[in-house]
Amino acid sequence: MKQQIKIGVGGPCTAGKSTLIAGLQMYGYQAWHITQEHSYVLDVWKKLVNPGILIYLDVSFSISIKRKICYNGPKLTMRPRYNA
Repeated sequence: MKQQIKIGVGGPCTAGKSTLIAGLQMYGYQAWHITQEHSYVLDVWKKLVNPGILIYLDVSFSISIKRKICYNGPKLTMRPRYNA
């Protein structure tokens, strides 16, 4: 790995996390999933990984269901979003 900065990538399923991580790793960056998206602990990503850079990807429900069905319905996407 040529880059020593840890990069964490979070967001709901089908947002593109795996694609972005694969691309970053291809160029030698240390990047991995932050399993935060279903947690109500706002800073769990800091406690588990503490990346130098945190990237959060988002996706609308309508786009998500076109890519892959992984939600139980739009109610999960309608819960309040928190700004940390």
